[in-house]
Amino acid sequence: MLLPFLVALAVAAPDDPLATEGSPGRQAAAGIERRETLVFELAAGVLATRNDAYTQRIDDFGFDTGDVAPLVGVWTAAAAWSPTRHLALLATTGGLDHRTTSRDLAIGSEPARVDEFRWGSHLVALGPRGQLPMLDAHVIAAAEVGVGLAWSASRYASVAGTTRQTQGGPALTAAVSVAEMPVRPFGFFQQVRWTTAPALRDLIGDVHDNGGFSISIGLRAGY
Repeated sequence: MLLPFLVALAVAAPDDPLATEGSPGRQAAAGIERRETLVFELAAGVLATRNDAYTQRIDDFGFDTGDVAPLVGVWTAAAAWSPTRHLALLATTGGLDHRTTSRDLAIGSEPARVDEFRWGSHLVALGPRGQLPMLDAHVIAAAEVGVGLAWSASRYASVAGTTRQTQGGPALTAAVSVAEMPVRPFGFFQQVRWTTAPALRDLIGDVHDNGGFSISIGLRAGY
């Protein structure tokens, strides 16, 4: 899938050693395209969450999870180091599925009794990014994959008290993006990301995948 594309980018257009020497002015005069060594990104977007056996089990206990999995707001932060013009090593962190559900247990004229269950999840991942700078690196197309760890913090509140729990699990993510750099070193980018992060489970073995497809826009700085 994305991994062969990343390898192809790295070997199909190897670095010109002159691209790492001299000032940007000298590089431009020599007809050498610029390249970024360090990149920092921050983005916000929406995630299309998933309903599965875990959310169905919550629904069976009277909590309303909805017939359609909701869209939730997410954020992503990343830092990349590029040893070559077409390949970077990337560290990514960000938010995943987060929801709040409740159930009303009042019967007849009894006072309202509402239980609440909520969770929030995040990930950290490392992996390669293949990148294709164009127009003197004013436009950069990229594809990336990453593996890492996801964790979910849940909270159940009822008249009997409050229970909190944190669980973890593996995470796998892949993304494609396009960046525009109108005024170096600052620019912006758009990204489509897919993530799987099974990191929330109940006592009978149902597991919730906190990932999904997300679309985001953000700011970046490349040096």
